[in-house]
Amino acid sequence: MPRSLQPEHPAKTITSEIERLRRVGFGELAIPGIGRYVARVIFLDRLGSLCRSHLRELKRSCLPAYQALFEHGRRKFPGSRSDFPEVELTSNVGPSQIRYEASRVDTWTVLARAAAVEPLAGVLKQKLWDWAEPRCLSVDWFLDVLMMKLLAWRMQPTTTAEEFLLTIPGTFLSSPNERLGGPQVLTKFLKDLARFGPEIEFPVYNPATQTREEHEAVVLERLGHYHEAREKFFRQAGFVPVPGKRARGSDPWEHMIWFIRRQIDGWPVGKIAQHTRQGNIDESSVNRKIKEMAGLLAVPLRRTRPAK
Repeated sequence: MPRSLQPEHPAKTITSEIERLRRVGFGELAIPGIGRYVARVIFLDRLGSLCRSHLRELKRSCLPAYQALFEHGRRKFPGSRSDFPEVELTSNVGPSQIRYEASRVDTWTVLARAAAVEPLAGVLKQKLWDWAEPRCLSVDWFLDVLMMKLLAWRMQPTTTAEEFLLTIPGTFLSSPNERLGGPQVLTKFLKDLARFGPEIEFPVYNPATQTREEHEAVVLERLGHYHEAREKFFRQAGFVPVPGKRARGSDPWEHMIWFIRRQIDGWPVGKIAQHTRQGNIDESSVNRKIKEMAGLLAVPLRRTRPAK
C-alpha cells in the first residue's frame, strides 16, 4: 500500500483532533473529566518527543521483567492466548469458597495483587516504581499507561522510544476508559441526550415581503435562543463549560512542555521561563501554568530533585 494511503494510527488521529481543537474538550460543554482525558493524551504525545532518554531507560529496565512474567504465565497456562502476562490469583465465590483463576496483569492494581503471590510480578512492580517515582509520576493512571506500553514493546520490540503514544493500543485511547479520565459509556450517553431537549424551527424566507437581512435577523435571534436552551438542557445533565487553551505562541499546549520539563527533567522554573517560545514571560506565570497542567493531569507536582 502506498505510504500516503496507509491508515493513520488511531492514537495519532486522536491526538491530531485534540491538537486542532485548541481547548480541553470537544464542544462548548463537556462532562467533567473530558478535560483530564484531553490533557493526558497531549501529555503522552509530548513524552515521545521530549523524553526519549527517559523512555529508553524505561524500556531497558522494565521490559525484561515484563517479558519474564509473560513467559512464566505461558508456561503455567499453556493454552492461554492472552497477550498480557497472567498470574494465578484467588477470588471469593462464596462465604467459604475460594476460586483460583488465571488473571490478566493489565493494570497496576492487578500487578500489585500479583506481586503478593508471584515473585516475578514483584520484580516488575518494583522496577516500574523505581522508574516512575524519581520522575514524580507514580500515580495509578500513569502506571497503567506504562503497563500498556510494556505490552506494546513486548509485541513490537523494534519500536523506538519516541513512538511512545503510537504504540499504546488505539483502543486504550479511544474507548471510554477511566484510566485516562474519560467517563464510561460516554458515546451512548451523548447520543441518547442529543435526541431530546428543545428543537428549532426557522421561519420561511419570503423575498416579496422582507429582505435577506431582515430574514437573517429573525433566524439569528431564534438560533441564539435555541443555543441557550440546548446548553441549559446539557448543563442540567451535568455538563460544564469547556475552557480554551490560550497561548501567546503557535502551540496552545506549550504549557504541557513546561510541565514536562519541570516534572520529569527537573528544570527550575527560571530555566523554563528562559527557554519558552513566548519570550518575556515571568516565572510566576510559568509556575502558575505548570500547576494548572498538574491539576488537569491529576499528578502531584514535583518538589524533589530530578531523576538521574
